[in-house]
Amino acid sequence: MGLKVLTRIKLPYIIRMKDDKEITAKLNPSDEFSRFDITFYPNSKDYKEFYNSGYPDNNCLFIEVEAVTELYNFEDYKMKGIDDHYPAYEVSEEDSKLIFSLLRKRLNNYLEVLNEKTKVSVK
Repeated sequence: MGLKVLTRIKLPYIIRMKDDKEITAKLNPSDEFSRFDITFYPNSKDYKEFYNSGYPDNNCLFIEVEAVTELYNFEDYKMKGIDDHYPAYEVSEEDSKLIFSLLRKRLNNYLEVLNEKTKVSVK
């Protein structure tokens, strides 16, 4: 069984969405990830740690990435507890760096395509 990565990322810029609702993009499987979902969240008081009253509700200030990599097996790691209803594992720093490097590359590729398709300028 692969290893699931679940992370929230505060964006260094704002994405304006048509509506103030969650949007999930499900990317096709790749060599590194059998599943790769990106959820864009609206600026809402429901997400206290990321909410900013200075922006409209249809602005996205953070995303959540849920990805499964088959390059690693969760059974190879010691479970350290339950976090947000998911088991959390003690992944070595080296493995963690590689996984997040692959995740960052896949996410950046998607955001570059999104930038081109929507003609958004990110500086």
